[in-house]
Amino acid sequence: MLLDILEIVLEMNNQKIIIFDVDEVLTSFGIELLKLVKPKITLNDIERNGNWDVFSLLDGTELKNSHSILEDPYFWYQLKPKESSLYNVAKTREKGHKVLFCTSPWTNCKVWDNIRRKWLKENFDALGREDIIITAAKEFVYGDIFIDDKPSTVKKWYNRWNKFECKALLYESVFNINDPEALNIYPRIKVAVDNKWAIIESNNTK
Repeated sequence: MLLDILEIVLEMNNQKIIIFDVDEVLTSFGIELLKLVKPKITLNDIERNGNWDVFSLLDGTELKNSHSILEDPYFWYQLKPKESSLYNVAKTREKGHKVLFCTSPWTNCKVWDNIRRKWLKENFDALGREDIIITAAKEFVYGDIFIDDKPSTVKKWYNRWNKFECKALLYESVFNINDPEALNIYPRIKVAVDNKWAIIESNNTK
């Protein structure tokens, strides 16, 4: 059964804080990187790998090349926002809720922070200091709903904030769908038709 938990919360009159991860949730970071370092790989290859970590798909030379690419600010700046995420972030704001962007930095790119802030302002109308949080320790950031694609991050955040009835949602992607750590994380977000996000309640969903 599909439950649109996000829709229910967004319809509430009292303002909620919705935290969005950036890479994979708002962009296709992994696919864009693989296009450059491993262009012949297929979506089936990625799913069979069963590992959230895109770098687990790369050999030594490819890994070295990927790090060189990620040191270039242009790679980060040219990432295209996902249409589904543009739609859902806009919808969240229309309902009067607070949107926070919480993103883990790539420290080997010397101007990464500035590029990421500029990208979020241009693509998602981020304000800057008020709604962009740059940290890998996302479990310390409070919100009513937390959306991320990394299984371990979702678990850490849930374990800290669940007692306050906050919701952690795994954003399902081709990278994490068969990751053993993600298999029992529900509810989760799956991109459905018309850019809407379906909320999957359990692995028994038909």
